Amino acid sequence: MLNLLKDLLTGEQASKPAADRCIKQVAAALMIEVARADNNVQKDELAKITELIARHQDLDYEVVKAIVNEAHLDSDDATSLFEFTKVVNDTLDDPKKLDLVLNMWRIAWVDGEIDPNEEHIIRRVSDLIYIPHAKFMWARSTARDELPSS
Repeated sequence: MLNLLKDLLTGEQASKPAADRCIKQVAAALMIEVARADNNVQKDELAKITELIARHQDLDYEVVKAIVNEAHLDSDDATSLFEFTKVVNDTLDDPKKLDLVLNMWRIAWVDGEIDPNEEHIIRRVSDLIYIPHAKFMWARSTARDELPSS
């Protein structure tokens, strides 16, 4: 993963499957950052991350689990969000960036409430990947509206 990130950051060409896995891993790492923002990573949050990575992909569970596990290690080693958001900016178009922010909100809402630290992480990522505030707020309300009614 680190070599893949280095290749992406230096502009060297990575293979398409490797680049696809890399962006999935980066997306998972950013969602893990949201999950750990409240200092309490719940099993439900990790399950939701796995579900969201697998949802739009034709990947088997073991591959998705490996991506999430590797992303967890990447998140542990990260010194800033920039190393992730640089890959996002270099790889994704605006609609896919918005999908990433929406998925980050989905992770934040897993427990039914937003911790201020979770919102802070999502806001910082949104700013770093150039998501306008109106779309940031749209993603927040959309993820909240998806919660099951109690």
